[in-house]
Amino acid sequence: MKKIILGLVVLGLAMIGIGAFFIFQKPVPPEDNETYQCPQYIPPAASFYENCQKQGGTVTPGEKSDKGCQMPPQCVLSSKTTIDNTSNDSHPTPAYGLFQLYGDEYQQFRAAMGFSLSDYWNFVDRHVAKLNIHFTRTNVLLIWAIVEPVLGDGYDWNNEAKTDSVIRATYAPAPGKKMDMLLVLDPARAKGTPVEFQKSYPYGREAEWQTFVRAAVERYDGDGVADADPYARVKYWQVMNEPFGNLDTGNLTVDEYAKLVKLTAQAIREADPEARIVLGDTQGNIKKIVPLLKDGDWFNAVDTHFYPEGEDYISPAVGVLRQLLDANGYADAEVWMGEAGFYAHAPRGIVHSRTLTDQARVMVKSLVINRALGAARILLVNLVSWSNFSGDPQNLFNFMGIISSGMDSGDQSADVGRERIAYYAYKRLIAATETDKSELIGPRGNPTDTVRVIEFRRRADGQTFFIAWSDGADSSLNLPWSAPKAIVTNMVPDAKGNFTENTATATNGILSVAVGQDPLLIEPKK
Repeated sequence: MKKIILGLVVLGLAMIGIGAFFIFQKPVPPEDNETYQCPQYIPPAASFYENCQKQGGTVTPGEKSDKGCQMPPQCVLSSKTTIDNTSNDSHPTPAYGLFQLYGDEYQQFRAAMGFSLSDYWNFVDRHVAKLNIHFTRTNVLLIWAIVEPVLGDGYDWNNEAKTDSVIRATYAPAPGKKMDMLLVLDPARAKGTPVEFQKSYPYGREAEWQTFVRAAVERYDGDGVADADPYARVKYWQVMNEPFGNLDTGNLTVDEYAKLVKLTAQAIREADPEARIVLGDTQGNIKKIVPLLKDGDWFNAVDTHFYPEGEDYISPAVGVLRQLLDANGYADAEVWMGEAGFYAHAPRGIVHSRTLTDQARVMVKSLVINRALGAARILLVNLVSWSNFSGDPQNLFNFMGIISSGMDSGDQSADVGRERIAYYAYKRLIAATETDKSELIGPRGNPTDTVRVIEFRRRADGQTFFIAWSDGADSSLNLPWSAPKAIVTNMVPDAKGNFTENTATATNGILSVAVGQDPLLIEPKK
């Protein structure tokens, strides 16, 4: 998100999600001009050397930190580790997901619905099964100071963020549910300081940071050793949420972030060689960071966040990131969109308001085109709208979501808990184009064309189909067509989830379809 405001107050303040201001009863880290005592050096476990060797790496001696402290050995990888293209049950990894599903961040919504936290989790389980969602991401469960408020006093996994409980709820079995997640690791330690305004690199505490990372990964990796839960199996780990905030305020340099990635990747892979590592959203700084990690296999994906206004729907970052990765030895790494948010109504600071129909239309077009341009995984913000985000009832982030929070999200009070138009549109999009249903072929035509056409191939029968719309005037689209007829579905339904379908007839192998601003799903008629 554009602004990090992580709201975690020790005495009962609700977790509010993306970023936020947090207060901890934890001593401030020593300043550079104070006498610093190096932490006790803890040699890596034997598994570190074994896992490094398994990955084709070489263990090199640790260097001295900037404070003169002995650093642990590093595993320098020479072979390429790529993201596995299949999930645990041999199905393709999902292209779509939902951000911040199970965290205790929707307390006003729960109160309005009469839900306990357990009731809310059951509510989410039902909807992820209904939508066919299999992936989520959360960025507030593994902030270092939350889990280890006082260094050396042990880890509190049952903290105010409910780290253990939320992860267990994410993976808990439920009818029709199969969930995986990306967990963010954040080294934040300062008290009473916004995340973006505190020094992020753990100078002099590198060993403790790596110990914390190994403990978190071991606890949730599902390998049968010291696991927190028999169902949890986290394989995706992110190095900070939106480090661009720290970079932009001078509290983190690109060199420090690259060093942090290396420290964190080493610790993650020591605990779990199968783990996949995702870079945080560094915005324009990524152009300097990736070359610092060139040809080192330090990560498997890079994250970018997208919150367009009005009718904008194409991320300017996706194509640039793809080219950057290819040019720096990361052709196998993926571009992820860990947050894609589409508001409705008129939040404060927004020039172009949107109706609920507008929200659905822009969402579908954005998810389809950005995936076609190279975003391998896109997580929609959110299932349920936030309320009073960062203490502001008109905050942009209150107006996201595909299930209404009533008046808190700009709808009517009677709408609380009701599916928005975007809910039905997202469900239909997933049913047609999720990776277990179809294969993305890619865009047709030129990038400058006002008519957008994205081609897919169904896995069940190998038939091709299209999603198309016009960014300009209504146009006639001609497609080569082998079937006699086609079903043309407007992907933007009415408020009750009813979709308009029409039958089109091909003539001499050509299908002519009138396209306008709404995305159309064009499929062969059986």
